[in-house]
Amino acid sequence: LVPLLDAMDVDGARLTQVCECLAEMALESREHDELVQNMFKLITDLNILGPCWTARVVTDWFISDRPDPRMRYDVDGLGLLLRCKVVNVQLLDSYYDQMLGQMSGLDRDRLLDHLASLATHCLVERAPAYALCELSFTIENVYEHALLDLDFRDRTRELIDLLKINYDFLERTPCSKYHGTAVMTLSHYRQGLSLCSLEENAHVDYSTSSVRDENAFENLVPRLFRDFLELHRAANGSSSFTAFVQRLNSCGVFRTDDVIARFLKICVDMCADFSYEERGDRRCPSPFEGECEVNAAIASRMRVFEMCDGFVNLVLVLIRTGTDSRNLQARVSLLSRVFGIVVGECLIDMRNAERDSCAFIPTAYQRILSSLLREILGLADTTPEQHVNFATIHAYMNALYALNPSRAPAFTCSFLELIGNGAFLNAVFNPPHSVPRLEQSYAVLLVSLVRFFDKMLVTSTDSAAPRSIVKSLTKLTDKQTHAFVQDIFTASLRLFLVILHDFPEFTCEYCYDLIDAIPLQFIQLRNLVLSAYSRQIRLPDPCVNPAKLDLIAMQQPSSALNSYLWDLRPKQLKQEIELFFQYLHKAPSQLFTQLRQKLKFKKHPKTYNLRLMNAIVHHVAFCAIQEINASSPPPSPENPSVLLTVTSSSHCEFILRLSETLDDEGKYLLSTCMLNQLTYPNGLTQFYGMVIVHLFRSGLTESTPSTISEIMIRCLTERLLVSRPHPWGLMMTFIELIKNPSHRLWQTSFVRWLPDIEHIFHRLSRSAYQTKDDTN
Repeated sequence: LVPLLDAMDVDGARLTQVCECLAEMALESREHDELVQNMFKLITDLNILGPCWTARVVTDWFISDRPDPRMRYDVDGLGLLLRCKVVNVQLLDSYYDQMLGQMSGLDRDRLLDHLASLATHCLVERAPAYALCELSFTIENVYEHALLDLDFRDRTRELIDLLKINYDFLERTPCSKYHGTAVMTLSHYRQGLSLCSLEENAHVDYSTSSVRDENAFENLVPRLFRDFLELHRAANGSSSFTAFVQRLNSCGVFRTDDVIARFLKICVDMCADFSYEERGDRRCPSPFEGECEVNAAIASRMRVFEMCDGFVNLVLVLIRTGTDSRNLQARVSLLSRVFGIVVGECLIDMRNAERDSCAFIPTAYQRILSSLLREILGLADTTPEQHVNFATIHAYMNALYALNPSRAPAFTCSFLELIGNGAFLNAVFNPPHSVPRLEQSYAVLLVSLVRFFDKMLVTSTDSAAPRSIVKSLTKLTDKQTHAFVQDIFTASLRLFLVILHDFPEFTCEYCYDLIDAIPLQFIQLRNLVLSAYSRQIRLPDPCVNPAKLDLIAMQQPSSALNSYLWDLRPKQLKQEIELFFQYLHKAPSQLFTQLRQKLKFKKHPKTYNLRLMNAIVHHVAFCAIQEINASSPPPSPENPSVLLTVTSSSHCEFILRLSETLDDEGKYLLSTCMLNQLTYPNGLTQFYGMVIVHLFRSGLTESTPSTISEIMIRCLTERLLVSRPHPWGLMMTFIELIKNPSHRLWQTSFVRWLPDIEHIFHRLSRSAYQTKDDTN
């Protein structure tokens, strides 16, 4: 190969054959990975034609008909070529997009699974050397298919969440130096995480240090760590820490990044083992079983905290004295690796505890992460480079997501404490002026918590007894599991209440992402999320001074609509819905029959796609508000024809026809989606408040026993029976129905069907009436 590259006149044909042969070797097996990597590095370094020529040659060969079709689905082989930088990623992305357009059925599903694995490999598992825009078609296709296929959504959920945390997912616009720093941070975090996933006989190269074998190194580290803990307790000042760092250097700890990471990993293991020793044997009973003396428990916990704080202090000493103070990226790199090591050790410890049927104790890992966060925020005040502080908190976000309750249910209580930390919330929602906001990343953490509630409600199909993921992974009895779930839900409600009170704008912006994840049974949590409104809005009391729905000023809906527009893309629903609005009387008769089929998952024909239904309901209101505001003259509080404008519009007709087409379950879900739009005074609340009243009145003329009117009132009653807060728009709509005699609510049969039901309606109505005359 070298004579070919050294020649003044490069033999392009022969060099092309060499590159194609190497690419084929990479895709055939894993036996020659090192050879392929070294050969491509030699070609890239010495080839006067440049690396772009090599990438074009290999990419043209890959997308041609010459390689075996099975090779195209080898993610590891393709990942090797990507790491060698010999593939044009954008050209490969376009090629896969064209293939998807030509495929259908099982072949298309197989290719989509391959694309999801490829995106995970390039952007999550490996050091993300590629920008998201280079795989834009791949990500769009994966995301669109995840909306339509329930099984595929479960397989790719982690990928989508990590993309939302680490990239500006929907906008596709990297954020200059912040984006580059975040990518670098994710890379080092993944390297630390991968260190903990090595096999027990994995080899770490110690040849450049004075420690020549792993056994000697593992015997040396505990002595070093115990000596540092003595210095930490004594707190003699920075001079003693400097001497300790010199001692570490003389032992060869700083020679390579792998040795440093191995050193820190053993220290984390010592902290975790000490927490088990303080609790007794690893097969100790669950914390829910029995009670020990309070003083002894506090003393034991404080000893564990002291050791964990000593480890955090060791990390800070390494950052301050073991790295160049001017090299801020080296400091971020070390912190990111520490996060990866702590997360990896926690997951391994949890897996071993499940395998051995013993209790998992997260005390050490929680203390290390919380102490690291406290020190990071302290360092942020002294670091002038704000993008470095942003990257460090960003790495902390990735660590928390890796320990979310769906992946680590035994860590749920610690996860709640970490994401509810006041200093962490302040860093997320009140960053410096020039630092990008991390609200979307925090929303992903909250959504991962809410999804865990759905898993707790899963019931077994083999028996009538409920099966809980919490019970299976934390080894609790039925009684303990019930208490655990109740405590988790109560703590989650308190966290959402804090966010609703202190950061209401965040809840308004991401309310629909949260609503899509909240199970239908959690009505109080849904009400709490939908009760958010901006601090700049002053809500009128609907009971004391009731306002009319048609007097609310039409406003544009929030930016949460953008994510729903993506949900309407896969089946061209957006175009079909808008064509119905334009040609109401010419709409095909089978439109709503086809729409009913599209609202269900293809592989699960009995399951409705609730997120897609939410997107349709939201988009209908958006189009209606645009059309009404564009009318001449536009509706206003002084224009009393707004109610007639809404109820006679094609948008209201669309919702009415859709409700007539759906079955009872579909009507219930459609009513739930419409009630989700009733929030603070805005255009969405006004439009769907009027539509719900109109649907209720139109349903009274139906002769079927389960009408849309009855289902609508059922949904309203469910929302109002739970504890406060209740969304303002929900209260307004219910008061309009019970106070306006023209709606004939009290004359319906289902209100007086049973004495208990009638009592419920009277109790709800009394809360809406304020005077004795109204009560009569």
